[in-house]
Amino acid sequence: MTVPTFAEVSLLPASNDFVVPREFEDQNGHMNIQHYLGIAGDGVDRGMVPLGVPQDWPQTAGLGVFSAEQHLTFVAEVHAGDRVTFHLRLLERSDRGVHAVGYLLDQARARVSFVLEAVWLHVDMTVRRTAVWPAAVAALLDERIASDSALGWTPVLSAPMALRHRVG
Repeated sequence: MTVPTFAEVSLLPASNDFVVPREFEDQNGHMNIQHYLGIAGDGVDRGMVPLGVPQDWPQTAGLGVFSAEQHLTFVAEVHAGDRVTFHLRLLERSDRGVHAVGYLLDQARARVSFVLEAVWLHVDMTVRRTAVWPAAVAALLDERIASDSALGWTPVLSAPMALRHRVG
């Protein structure tokens, strides 16, 4: 898989900044798979806050975001003591979903370490079914998608993953 450069991904805001603790290493001497996804998941949650999706949204508004599909690509190892940052890029949205890609950057070696491509769905938690994005959130998603698409580089995506119904 071809990945964008460290410099290109660094143009995206970091939504997680983390130093890998010793207990995250596995028997192979690098960070275990579960922790790549955990750091990325936390980065997604934090990255959605400026887009009108607070982490307590299910409790405060009865709304949530569910993961529908994910594609994980491990590019380079990280180890205990390494500082990593997570950067989220929004690609497109539908009336009920969003397609995004996130990157874990290894700050010590200035390289992309991990790529998470995902489709997330907006959910009405009272009925646990997909729902149309609230207008204010949809507008913020659209602004961010436009901003991210203007960065001057195109992410490489997994072929089978995409939204079923796009907006616009």
